[in-house]
Amino acid sequence: MDRRKFISRWILITGIIIAVTGILHTSFTPAMYQQMLKDETVKDKAPGFAYFFAFCGFAVLYAGLLTIYSFFGLKKSEKWARPIAVSAGLFLALGGISAIAFAKFGNPLIYIMCISAISNLFLLLIF
Repeated sequence: MDRRKFISRWILITGIIIAVTGILHTSFTPAMYQQMLKDETVKDKAPGFAYFFAFCGFAVLYAGLLTIYSFFGLKKSEKWARPIAVSAGLFLALGGISAIAFAKFGNPLIYIMCISAISNLFLLLIF
C-alpha cells in the first residue's frame, strides 16, 4: 500500500470516529442538562452550560466532517485537502488536550478523539 493511500484511509477512519464522537457528545446534552438541574449549586447556570456542551459537540462533529471531506482530496493528492485536514486536526488536538489537562474529564471519548487528532497531525506533518 502506498503512502498516499494509507494516509487518506487513516484520515477517513479517524474522521468517522471523530464525527461519531461529536454526535454522541451533542446527544448527551439533555441528560447533562437534567443532571445539572438537580444540583442546587449550578442550577442557575444550567442553560448556559447546556448550550456550551451542545456547541462543543457540534464543533467536534463539524471538525470530523471536515476531516472526512479532506479524505476525498487527499486520495487524489489535491492541494486544498492537506490544510483542511491539518487545521481540523489541530483544532481537535488542542481541544482534546485542554479537556484532558485543564478540565480533568475522565471520559474515554475525549482520549479517543485526542489520539485520533494527534495521529492525523502526525501523519500529515511527518509524511
